[in-house]
Amino acid sequence: MTSPEPQSPRPEAASPRDRVVTSLVQAAIELFGTRGPDAVSLREVAAHAEVNYGLIHHYVGTKDDLISLALREVSAVSTERFAIDDVAATIARLASSDPNSRSLRLLAWSLLQGRQADDLVGRSEALAALAGKLSPAETTQEDRQRVVVLMSLLLGWQLFGDYLTDALGLEASTRESTRRMVTATADDISSTRFAG
Repeated sequence: MTSPEPQSPRPEAASPRDRVVTSLVQAAIELFGTRGPDAVSLREVAAHAEVNYGLIHHYVGTKDDLISLALREVSAVSTERFAIDDVAATIARLASSDPNSRSLRLLAWSLLQGRQADDLVGRSEALAALAGKLSPAETTQEDRQRVVVLMSLLLGWQLFGDYLTDALGLEASTRESTRRMVTATADDISSTRFAG
């Protein structure tokens, strides 16, 4: 689900309310992705967005509502990107993504702090789009399972690749060859049909 950082403001954010919500969502992605949702107050988000604090409750609701909007924005950007890229380009981009991506960290923090993905975003259109790329004619349960395995590998690499490289005593110069191994494995997963 990770992709380039969402850009502000989105084109459809034309009304004053939409501009406020967009500013709040962008501030939430940045702050929550940097420090985690539990470490950031809604007042901090409002100040960072240069928005009156009361408008959060008026236009968005609770902190979990804001987290949900932020994750939906990240998913929308990912969906757009998945629609443009073929599977190989998506894999290469995700395998090369910055492990400090605010989008990735927002997702990780939200899950690690006990929030349920279904409650925050429901089904991911971005992941459904990727599954559709694996099998354009008809997306099967197996295609969705391959996306789970594929994204587990790629998100795990993004979050833990540097740590694992260091923990195993590998030199920094091996990071690129290891990334190529991750990419090749992800390519194999995306193109392999599994029996039963």
